[in-house]
Amino acid sequence: MKNKDFSPKPPRRPPPGPEFPHKPKLPKWSERLPQQPTLYEKAEERTTEPAAKPPTSPVLIVIVSVAILAMAVFIILFVCTLFNLNLFGLGTSTPPSEGGVPQTGAGLHQEYPQGLSGEWVSRVPGTGFVNTMIPGPFTFYCDVVLNLDRSGNTVTGSSQTTLRDVVINPGWADSSIVESDYPYWKGRVGTTQTDSVSGTVSGNSISITGTMSDITYTLTYTGDRLYGDTQFEAAGIKYKSTFDLKRK
Repeated sequence: MKNKDFSPKPPRRPPPGPEFPHKPKLPKWSERLPQQPTLYEKAEERTTEPAAKPPTSPVLIVIVSVAILAMAVFIILFVCTLFNLNLFGLGTSTPPSEGGVPQTGAGLHQEYPQGLSGEWVSRVPGTGFVNTMIPGPFTFYCDVVLNLDRSGNTVTGSSQTTLRDVVINPGWADSSIVESDYPYWKGRVGTTQTDSVSGTVSGNSISITGTMSDITYTLTYTGDRLYGDTQFEAAGIKYKSTFDLKRK
């Protein structure tokens, strides 16, 4: 019989495997420390230029330019209207005061096409002056030649009125007045009556009175047109007169 060996034995090494892993491998000291950039990387960072901004869209440039231009035009129009200017054809101006020169809020002057002075004739032949009885049997259609001379706020001149036609008003065909007076007035078609006129001017309005008729007509003139309506009574008969003239 052998004697048993009771001396201490080295411990058994566990077999390798997932259940008994080896002692984990520690990283090197160089791997544990944070990585520092090298001198080359530092120099490259200093020389790197910032990223370029994206180019501006051409459409956006056009929209902004148009908006700025529109705002500038609006400001010019507003200033011209505020100060009653007629700068480069913009804004408004008051009618001429004398000699075809308008009055403006800023004291600027420019040539008005023509003032009130001059010769005025029928805008439509035969309808420069229409005189209607209200109520009454006749309407008289006339041509007018009106010569005016303005000085300040007064106007003088002469008128030539030529009777072109006499028309019987509706509902008066069977009137005894028509039967007796119509041949007389028809016989006067083509005759001309001359009169002198005088009056006053206020803005675009002119009031002229004929020497013979002693009737005052209130007319309006704008540029190359002179027009207006007036009602009056003569010899117990009421009339409505209409002027429609243009500059010759």
